Formats: sequence, structure tokens, C-alpha cells
Amino acid sequence: MSGAQDDESAAESSQAAVTSRSAESSQAVQTSETAVVGVGASSGASAREVGGLIDLVLAEAGLAPRQVRCVATADGRAAEPLLRAAAGSRGLPLVTYPVAVLARVGVPHPSDAVRARTGTASVAEAAALHAALPAGRAPGGGQARLVVRKRRSAHATAAVATAAREAPDEDPAHQVRQILSNRLMSDKP
Repeated sequence: MSGAQDDESAAESSQAAVTSRSAESSQAVQTSETAVVGVGASSGASAREVGGLIDLVLAEAGLAPRQVRCVATADGRAAEPLLRAAAGSRGLPLVTYPVAVLARVGVPHPSDAVRARTGTASVAEAAALHAALPAGRAPGGGQARLVVRKRRSAHATAAVATAAREAPDEDPAHQVRQILSNRLMSDKP
């Protein structure tokens, strides 16, 4: 299955309310978000190593695999079969994105060494942030955020990102209706 097909099927997956921990805080917070794990791996990585790192970042985020939409990475990785195995053993699909797409994603922890090897300053964080974007949002224009920044093992990296769904009280039309409703209520005797 191509990366675009994987992306479409992952985007069609249901969004779940999850409990996650902010990268800035160890306090768990209830949110209505879609979580994604981004991964990167070098040639010496094994499925066991990558899987262990996925488990580590999910535990740090306070998430179970069932609360995650997918595992995301860069297209054309020589390690893709091991990434598919690590994701699949947790019941998660693997989606891939072109390096050129990931290179446009702003990340908090870019690496010149990774950029020299891959063409993007980040694989794990960029893939997680891009995959977590709400459908139709462009990189940098979405609402995705890291909840677990990049973690490293000997041959792999992983990060967790989410995209918060717009709550009804944040919807501008809802806010206008609420203001008008409050005014009408205050005008009644």
C-alpha cells in the first residue's frame, strides 16, 4: 500500500478522546485529541528496539496503543519492514511521508546530522506533527503539538504528537451565539 493510501486510511480512522501528558508537564490531562507516534530509525535498528521505544513514548504520554491513530515515518526508509513490524505488533498502521514534506515541518529539536543523512532535520518529530495535523491543514498551519518530544535509543527515535479537535466553545460562530444568547437572557425581566 502506498504512503498516500496509508495516509488516507489513517485519516479516516476514528479520533479518540485520550489522556496525555504534556511535554512540558508530567501531569496527565484529559483532552479530545488524535495521537500519532513518529519514528525514525537508522540501519542498525531492530523491530524490537523500535517497538520498545514506541512503548516508552506511549507510556510517557500516558497512552495505550488503542488510543493512537498510526505510526508515521519518512518514505523510502531501508528500515521500513522493521518499522511496519514494530507498529503492526501494536495493532497500528504505518504511514509514510516524502522527506520533502517532512523537511517543511517546523520542529523544536532539529538535527543537522539527520538533515545531512536524510534531507530533513527531523524524522520522528516531523512525521508525528505532520501526521497529527487535522485533514486539510498545511504544515505549520495546523494545530498539532508534541506531547512527548523526541526520545532516542541506540538506533531509533520516537515522538508523540496530537491534534486537538476544536471544542464547541472555541468555535467563533458558537461564541457569537453564546454572546447573543447571554444578551437576550439579560434583557428578559
